[in-house]
Amino acid sequence: MPDSAEQEWRVAWRTAWPDVWEGGFLSTWNEMLQQAPFSHVYHRPEVVRAWAETRGAALEAQPMIGLAANRGGCRVLLPWVVVAYRGKFFHRQVLEPVGQSLFGYHDPLVTGDNLGAIDWTSLWETLRRTLRTVCDQALFRSVHARYAQGRRRVPCSEESPILNLRGVTDFAGILANCSQNHRGDVRRRLRRLMEQGEVRLWVAGPADVPAVEADFHERFVPAYNAIWGARPVGNMLVQSGLVAFLTRVVTEGVQNGWGHYVSLRVNGRHVAWHLGLFDRGSLYWWIPTHDPTWEHFSPGKVLLAKLIEYGVGARWLQIHFLTGGHPYKLAWRPDALDLRTIRWYAPSLRGKMLTWYDRWRQRTA
Repeated sequence: MPDSAEQEWRVAWRTAWPDVWEGGFLSTWNEMLQQAPFSHVYHRPEVVRAWAETRGAALEAQPMIGLAANRGGCRVLLPWVVVAYRGKFFHRQVLEPVGQSLFGYHDPLVTGDNLGAIDWTSLWETLRRTLRTVCDQALFRSVHARYAQGRRRVPCSEESPILNLRGVTDFAGILANCSQNHRGDVRRRLRRLMEQGEVRLWVAGPADVPAVEADFHERFVPAYNAIWGARPVGNMLVQSGLVAFLTRVVTEGVQNGWGHYVSLRVNGRHVAWHLGLFDRGSLYWWIPTHDPTWEHFSPGKVLLAKLIEYGVGARWLQIHFLTGGHPYKLAWRPDALDLRTIRWYAPSLRGKMLTWYDRWRQRTA
C-alpha cells in the first residue's frame, strides 16, 4: 500500500499567463518533460503557448496550471484552463485541458522515482476539493488509463488508435499486416492517381516555412472550407482564433520540429494535405483535407499511405491516429489505446445544482 505521508500533495497554481511563461517555471516544465517516462507533444510548452495566445485567447481561457509534489519525490504538472460557458439557464466555469478537443490526449505530466506508487484516486479527489471555488465542473476526455483511477473516471466515448512502426523496415511490412482487400485498395488508388501524372509527397522542412504558410492560407484553408462548409457537422475553422493557432503550427511548429506539414501533388498540382504535430519520432495525425475536385480519386487515402511509407523510411516510431475509430484508420490495423474520461462536479452548491440540471436535461432530451 502507498505510504499515506508520501501521498500528501502540495499544489502551486499559476493563474495568469505571464506567470506561466516566466523563465523559472518554463525551465521546470522543460526539465520535467525531459525526465518524464510518458509524455507527448501536447505537453510541450511551445504547443500550449501557441494555443493559449490564439484560440485560448479568443475563449478568454484562464490558466490553471498546477505543479503538484508529494513527499515521495513525485511531481505532476497539470496543464489546465478554466473556460466560461453561458447556457440558457446556467452559466458555468469548466476546468478543461489546455487545447480542449484540439489536443488528442489530456494527461498530466508526471516525473519521479516511484510513479507506480501514486494513488491517483486520492490525487483526483484532492484536486476536486481544492478547486471547488474555481470551477463548477471538470472534464478531461482522453486520459491514459495509467492516470485515470477512481470513481471520477468513465469510459472514453471515442477510440484513439495508434500505428506502431517500431522494427518495421519497409512499407511492405505494414501492408502485409493489413487485409488483402486493403492492400489491393491502396495499390488501386495509387495506380489511378499515377495515371494522371507523377505522384509525389512533399514533406516541408524548416527552410520551407514561407512556402508552407502561403500554401496553408492559399490552398489548405480554402479546400477545407469547401469540404466542411456545406456539411451538417460544421466547419471548425470558423472558430475564433483557430486559424491563427494553426498558422502558428505551420510557422513556429514546422520551423522548430513540432509542426508537420505535407502535401500530395500530382504533376505539381496540390490535391491533398495534412497538418499534424510531431514529437520524438511520433507523428500525430491531426487535420487532413483535400481538393474536392479530386474527390473521386480518394487523394486523402493515398496521402496517408504515402505518409506511412515515408514514416517507415524515416524510422518513425508511431503514428497517433487520435480521436475517432474511422474505417480508413482502422484499415491499417492499428493498436487501440486504453483511454478514460475524467469528469466531476464541484463539491459545492453550484456543483450540485449543475449535477441535477444536467441529469434532468439527459432524461428529457
